[in-house]
Amino acid sequence: MEIYNLFANYSDSIIAIVNIILVIFVFLQLRDARKPVISTSVISRNKKVTDRPDVLESDTQYLVVFNDSKNIARSIDVNYQFNFEGHTINVKEKNLSHLNPKEATKILLKIKPIMDEYHALFEEIVEGNSTKIIPKKTLNIDLIVTVRYNPIIANLFKYIIEDNYAVEWGSLRNYPRFKDHPIFKSWNKRNGEYYIYKTEGQEFEKEGENSNK
Repeated sequence: MEIYNLFANYSDSIIAIVNIILVIFVFLQLRDARKPVISTSVISRNKKVTDRPDVLESDTQYLVVFNDSKNIARSIDVNYQFNFEGHTINVKEKNLSHLNPKEATKILLKIKPIMDEYHALFEEIVEGNSTKIIPKKTLNIDLIVTVRYNPIIANLFKYIIEDNYAVEWGSLRNYPRFKDHPIFKSWNKRNGEYYIYKTEGQEFEKEGENSNK
């Protein structure tokens, strides 16, 4: 009887809490059903955004953010981080209002902040009428790309995806032909052990080193 009376006294509050939980659950289910599928890739300048990246990409590097779904991706924030030689450089791109289904954007990876912040790691080489800024030694860079999109309210509670890429910025020591510079090579790699292959918008992992590195 005491338990019954206690329940009766708080029944309205209990029912209200249960209803709130049910509403939140249904809302999250509906939101998840309308979730856009966002993927990223790093490609060279001669490729289109619709081209599949090779295991190893060379030349000037571009970041592609692709909406591979039937749903609109809104309020998209793109950030990437360069980690190298114990240093970190963060780059925040301007907010993109939306990407319609099957749309992509192509963003040039900004390397100038690295040269400006850590100029001691570089040297200015002159050959004929050409002057180039080249690393004194090849830089092995861990590139972390983070994309946030579709907030619930204002700019809060966005979906988040993260991709990891390895970037090699060549020096004259490793690539002695001046005319070849700047030299960038990149591949999609995670945790130092796995290469990630993009295939029709899906990913699969292969353990171990790859001969195309």
